Amino acid sequence: MSNQRIVNFSYFVGTLTLFFVLGKLFYQFWGYAGFQDRFIVGQMGYPWLIAFVLTAVILFVVLRSDKVTPFLLEVVAELREVTWPTRQEVVSHTRVVILTVIVLALVLGAFDVLWAKMSKFLLNPTL
Repeated sequence: MSNQRIVNFSYFVGTLTLFFVLGKLFYQFWGYAGFQDRFIVGQMGYPWLIAFVLTAVILFVVLRSDKVTPFLLEVVAELREVTWPTRQEVVSHTRVVILTVIVLALVLGAFDVLWAKMSKFLLNPTL
């Protein structure tokens, strides 16, 4: 797949994501504000229309920009040059991270118990 097709696909996915996020956000705001909703198409009313228009405006501004598309093309080109780890390397590194987290959690837990007992003794030595 060419770099331009990847960038175009990212525009498509980003536009759909933005539309649905804004639609849900405006729909929630519409309900909380107590506005009367009139359905235009199916279950989509004014909040979804506002989300569609705002998404279209944002997409238009992004596509008209002289900086966004070249930047994304450079990002795709750089990502093609990355040496990705093998599955075995990922599994090995994941095991190391999980083991390290467990050991550090045990050490911090032991310190927590130790400090709690010392604090309790120092604050109330009669116990």
